[in-house]
Amino acid sequence: MIESLGKNLVKLKKEFADVYDGTSQIQEVIPSSSSSLFPIKEQNLELLHQFATKNPIYYNSYEKNIGDTDCVVYEGDINKYWLN
Repeated sequence: MIESLGKNLVKLKKEFADVYDGTSQIQEVIPSSSSSLFPIKEQNLELLHQFATKNPIYYNSYEKNIGDTDCVVYEGDINKYWLN
């Protein structure tokens, strides 16, 4: 299961990179809900969304369908933070 989940995530992020037209420095894509492509426990998925929502690096989020997956896209700016 973990191998197919990883492959599906890589595919999702590649599809997102092809269609992203924003200008933020960093983006994170998280599926909105569990599915056959992303069989993640809803509780764990909710924790990922909470982390992104509460992380001050991300200043914007919006819903977007990528491929066959409903997702939330989190956009961020790292200029105020040391990440090296």
